[in-house]
Amino acid sequence: MLSCIRGQDKIFQRTLGEQKPCAEPLHWSRFVIREETEGGTLLFNALNRILAFSDRPEAALADPAAIPREDAEKLRAWHFLVPESRDEMRFADQMNSVLRLFHSGEEKKRRRSFTIYTTTACNARCPYCFEAGCRTVTMTRETAERAVDFMIAAAHGEELRMSWFGGEPLVNAPVIDYICGRLREQGLAYRSTIITNGYLWTPEMIRRAAEDWLLKNAQITLDGTEQIYNEIKNYKSAVGSPYRRVLDNIGGLLDAGIRVSVRMNLSVENAEDLLKLVSELQERFGGREGFRIYTHLLFDYLLSSENRPLAEYTAPLEAYRKLSLRIEQLGYGKSLRTFDRWVNHCMADSDGSYVITPDGNLTLCEHFFDEHIVGDLTNGVTDREELLAWKERKGKTQLCESCPLYPSCIRLIKCPDEPSNCSELQREINLLDLRCAMRSTWKNREKLNETSQDNEQDEEEEHR
Repeated sequence: MLSCIRGQDKIFQRTLGEQKPCAEPLHWSRFVIREETEGGTLLFNALNRILAFSDRPEAALADPAAIPREDAEKLRAWHFLVPESRDEMRFADQMNSVLRLFHSGEEKKRRRSFTIYTTTACNARCPYCFEAGCRTVTMTRETAERAVDFMIAAAHGEELRMSWFGGEPLVNAPVIDYICGRLREQGLAYRSTIITNGYLWTPEMIRRAAEDWLLKNAQITLDGTEQIYNEIKNYKSAVGSPYRRVLDNIGGLLDAGIRVSVRMNLSVENAEDLLKLVSELQERFGGREGFRIYTHLLFDYLLSSENRPLAEYTAPLEAYRKLSLRIEQLGYGKSLRTFDRWVNHCMADSDGSYVITPDGNLTLCEHFFDEHIVGDLTNGVTDREELLAWKERKGKTQLCESCPLYPSCIRLIKCPDEPSNCSELQREINLLDLRCAMRSTWKNREKLNETSQDNEQDEEEEHR
């Protein structure tokens, strides 16, 4: 028996649709990823993002001719079984081109998502931070006033989505108060998220965040248990244990109804300690509504892996697999929405976002506040060439020829987080994440229709 766990998105229903019967022999699409699970096999199609479940073991599905007719018909209709003559890479390219055209026609192209650098100053000194050595700039009230006017004009009356960023954005919390106060005076609908180290929260600030900032989610990075965390963060003028203070603040945020996503930056050196951290977090926050955990391999590994064999990265890959599995077992698995990227890669090429720097400039990527400027709050976009350059994509590589994730892979030339050429390490990390998402979706299939916009925003933050 074959059942559909996650169907096509509406945009696929209106463009790709079902595959019609044909006389030509069919074989498995190269874009199908299989994952054996209890009672059968999960099947994910990277072309149209359908997740199906078969009650047959993976080995019994190898030969399409041996699959029961009713199941085979479904697999054909859902593009899991395709004509042998189909050039699948070309077909995927054509499909994605159609989807982009369809998307551009459907979207109003209004910029209503804004990442706001309140300051580049930070109270921590993390050794891996990409902002190390950047000049210190803090947003003034005058700049904040211009930011409010600019956002209102850009959003055309639609709800504003703001993400507070830094540095450490809470170093300049008064400017957040001011921006949100001005938006309330104007009667504008808005909501916000924050990426923070979590140290500077106070009970009063948490109250303002919930009531005035309309903060829905806080992403907080934890790099280890107490001793390791305190050493890595190396906070300026810290009082007591920063680790314990941050955990207390996580509890305070959850109590206020603000969701918390804990990000754990993984290296070979802290891998075992992060496993202990997961247990500590589960003991304290397990079962709390709005609490979630995820991990990310330090970018240094990914950026150095270009043109290097996977065998050189056995240790970090195994550490990532082990930690990801532990997180999944505790119920914090990934979502398949992470792989729903057929139109754009991220905020930079989305046509819906701007980054507002502390001195009032506009960029498209939060990793840049002094470079790749596309305009400013007074004049709007002044460098359209720079803006369009963020849409330029990297070409195919040899790895593309054998990659099942090809249809959903969008790699930007200007992206600072990716090597020039895709690496085997990156592909294996992506496949590990996908298999985790497949299993998690299967386990939580009864809740598929209960997802909300807030959960989608959680995943947007993780992607960033």
